[in-house]
Amino acid sequence: MSTTTTATSNINPADYLLPKNKPDLPYYAVSLLDKFVKFTVASYKSVTGVDAPPLDINRPPKRWIDPDYIQSAFADPSSQQYLTPVYYTVLDPTTKSLIKISMPAGWAGSINLPKGGWTLINGQIRYLNDNSTAASLFAEVLDPLRDLDSDESFSVLMTVPMIVRNDIGTPASSASTPATFSAADSQALQNLQNLFQSLKTEVDAIYNAIPTILQKVG
Repeated sequence: MSTTTTATSNINPADYLLPKNKPDLPYYAVSLLDKFVKFTVASYKSVTGVDAPPLDINRPPKRWIDPDYIQSAFADPSSQQYLTPVYYTVLDPTTKSLIKISMPAGWAGSINLPKGGWTLINGQIRYLNDNSTAASLFAEVLDPLRDLDSDESFSVLMTVPMIVRNDIGTPASSASTPATFSAADSQALQNLQNLFQSLKTEVDAIYNAIPTILQKVG
């Protein structure tokens, strides 16, 4: 089981937590609510001083660590501390909705970094182990999000999940009233929709061509 534990004395929460990001904009990407740093092999070693453990293909790849659960008390998979469930809000890319997920505390404080390449299995990206001989059959663990503030709400605008600032464009005395969109705003959103549709067509064409490219390369 590929888990990693950082010595309590070396833990600096700022190395694992992203600063709160809340733009003064009418709407912004859901990813700006990401709660934890997403590690690479290099950044993990820079923070912890040790190499990331090999990718465990029997578990989902996971790039983030909750610093509340990386103490040694959570390292034993058979312990009650490890098994205690913790909960996070994530964006479900399939339903385009915010959902709650749960996992053992010890897993929340662990990492399972892809260090090899990747392949396609049933049209889905799956990561290979370090020796590139086998792939994880699991999708990557989704990124937890911070809680929405009272002046923020989640919405899907033109098929794109977004965070809406309810107080932008409204008088301070009515900050709880959802903001209204002007004709210029509506036109801007229509332009964005046209752009996204154009980009989606191009990305779909590239994605559909990947299996053929991989066959030729292989």
